[in-house]
Amino acid sequence: MKKQMMKLIGVGMSMLMVAGVFAGCAEAEPAGEMTVKPIEIGITQIVEHPSLDEIRQGIIDQLETEGYHDGQEINIDFKNAQGAMENTQMIAQEFQSQKKDLIVAITTPSAQAMKNVIEGIPVVFSAVTDPEGAGLIGLGMTGVSNLTPIESQFDLFQTLLPEAKTIGMVYNTAEANSVFLMERAKAKAEELGYKMELAVITSTNEMGIALDQLLPKVDMLYSVQDNMVASAFPVVVEKANEAGVPIIGTVQAFVDQGAIAMDNASDYEVGLQTGKMVARILEGAKVDDIPFETTQNTAFTVNEEALTFFGITLPEELQSRLGE
Repeated sequence: MKKQMMKLIGVGMSMLMVAGVFAGCAEAEPAGEMTVKPIEIGITQIVEHPSLDEIRQGIIDQLETEGYHDGQEINIDFKNAQGAMENTQMIAQEFQSQKKDLIVAITTPSAQAMKNVIEGIPVVFSAVTDPEGAGLIGLGMTGVSNLTPIESQFDLFQTLLPEAKTIGMVYNTAEANSVFLMERAKAKAEELGYKMELAVITSTNEMGIALDQLLPKVDMLYSVQDNMVASAFPVVVEKANEAGVPIIGTVQAFVDQGAIAMDNASDYEVGLQTGKMVARILEGAKVDDIPFETTQNTAFTVNEEALTFFGITLPEELQSRLGE
């Protein structure tokens, strides 16, 4: 009888201890409150330079506007490929193994790497010039194209530099977006009676030599969204200024660094537009139901110091467009 009583007491004590544990849990996490795991987002870009950094910042800022703050509702894991194509594949494999909830790929090379590796994770690309040509439509991918409005660019050439007859362009053959833009510019130049001189580079180290050969042949330099050119743009500005050749760019970062003007969507606006698309997916929209978009808001901007350096007076019709 005594042993039976001791056994019952032991069971009762165990039950009290278990009840105490659950009571402690209730105190630590009140009823109705649950810890929500942050959404894991991977962001990658081919290289870091001002243009792409502005896009990334626009994405992050728009997500905050939509209620997604890094370190709270979302965790952002940013990876820079350092300009190396092999790194884009490694980053894609890492994001896949970590089972990110969503991936943002800035630039065509980074987006193509995601396409080659990622399965079952929605991918939103940004700053991809020709999504269809790059094979990035469908299959769990969508995004924002920053395709340059070629007509408005050539209108700018004719208005701002009416005496120019020969246009120079440096491009990287390894970037599909750069080749695509070169072909469009060349076709438009021929249509309008311009002569086009081209210089090919395969690394930033070749920029100086390429410009030394190109600049004596041209009246102006046209710089498009080429990541290798962007990475070496200070060299482009230095060489062009020494040769007395003005640059017209296609991104704000080029104007900030010394191009005389641009007429295109700002990089930051591209990022904001991309951020809105990401937010739609986070809120439940299916990536395959969202068609890719092109940039919506363009702006005309100038570098006043560069205009003064080249002795260029802004025509009245362009002055009225500043600040639009």
